[in-house]
Amino acid sequence: MSLTESVRAIDPDDALRSLHALGEVLRNMRKQCGLTQEALASLAGFARTTVHNVEKTGQDMGYLNMRDWLAASGSDWRALGEALQQRDPLSSLALVDSGDVMLAALTFEPLEALGVTVRTYRGMTGLNQEEFGHRCRLERSHFRTIERGGRSPRFTTLRRIVDQLPVDWRGFFHFVHRLDPIVRRPLRGNGTPLDRAATPATNRVRLTTQ
Repeated sequence: MSLTESVRAIDPDDALRSLHALGEVLRNMRKQCGLTQEALASLAGFARTTVHNVEKTGQDMGYLNMRDWLAASGSDWRALGEALQQRDPLSSLALVDSGDVMLAALTFEPLEALGVTVRTYRGMTGLNQEEFGHRCRLERSHFRTIERGGRSPRFTTLRRIVDQLPVDWRGFFHFVHRLDPIVRRPLRGNGTPLDRAATPATNRVRLTTQ
C-alpha cells in the first residue's frame, strides 16, 4: 500500500490516552531531575496549577510550552520522543527513519523547526497541504500556518498530524532535535529563569521557503 493510500481513522479516545501519556512522561522528567511542581513551574514560566493539571488530569498544552518544560527539566526532544513512543505508540504503515533524511547543518527557531519537520514528512506522503490537512481534520489555513512555523499547535493537534505521517514519535522528535536542539534555560542567581529556553545561535536561520 502506498503512502497516499494509507489512511488511519482518528479515534476520539486516542486524544485522552495521549494526553495522559504525555502527562506521565513529563512528570517522570520532572522527578528525574529532582524538581517539585513549584520549581518546575518557576523555571518554565507556568502557574503551578498548570503543571499539576498536565501531570494529573490530562490538560492539553501547546508545543512551545512542551519545549519550555523540557528545557526546565534538563531534557530534550529526543527523550520526549523515546518516552512517548513507549507510552503512546504510533505505528506508521511506511516508517521512515529520521536518520535517513539529509539535512544541512542549520538550526531553526522552534516553531520553524517544527514546520520543517512536518513539511518534510508530509512531502513523503505525496499529499498537498489541503489533502493532508483534511486527513488530520484541520483547515488548510491552520495546517499551512503550522508548516510555515507560524503557530504553536496543541499536543492533541500535533498527534493527529504525526499519526498521519510516515514516522513515529521517536523519529519525529529526533528530527526536530536535529533542527532545534534545546539548551537548558539559564537562571539568575536567585534561581528564577532569565527567558525562554534558547536555540543555539550557531548557524541559526529563519524559515523563508514556502
